[in-house]
Amino acid sequence: MGLISIATQVKTCRLCPLRAKCRLPVPGIGTRATIMLVGTAPTWEDDRSGIAWSSQAGQFLRVALDVLEIRGVYMTTLVKCYPGKGVSEPPPSAIKACQVHLQAEYDAIHPELIVAMGAPVMRFFGIKGGIIINAGRVFDTSWGPVLVLRHPSGILRRSADAPAFFTQFNAIISALNPIVPPQRYGD
Repeated sequence: MGLISIATQVKTCRLCPLRAKCRLPVPGIGTRATIMLVGTAPTWEDDRSGIAWSSQAGQFLRVALDVLEIRGVYMTTLVKCYPGKGVSEPPPSAIKACQVHLQAEYDAIHPELIVAMGAPVMRFFGIKGGIIINAGRVFDTSWGPVLVLRHPSGILRRSADAPAFFTQFNAIISALNPIVPPQRYGD
């Protein structure tokens, strides 16, 4: 299934109770990519615009991608509907319902690396422990390699964490370009 068909399915989805709270489910953005960035849920701004990652956190993320010259990115969320003001983590029923959409996006893109942005996404991919201890690390999961990062919205709330975020964000480059040991002379 192509990304346009997936976006149409997301926009017409009525699989979970969050649909009643949001204006319109928000599909991911991008094309076939090397990297799939997965956040938790659309923001109020995303819900109003219908465009994923259109909020300040999304703008911050785009700046980080530009600064590190990272291209070939598909940006999406674990849950496709805005969960409501003050909701820090979507309900398990919404995560379960939206898993079909995330799987379809993954199958269409075939990314080399998934970047799990935030604790709920990290846990969805089966990674245990805290977000701070796991940020910047790559885990081998049933979905393939998953790099854990703190969510950009958390960095915006606590700007002192920005340097650590950029250092950990740089792990995307390392994960895609592992160090190849030099060939020994005569081999």
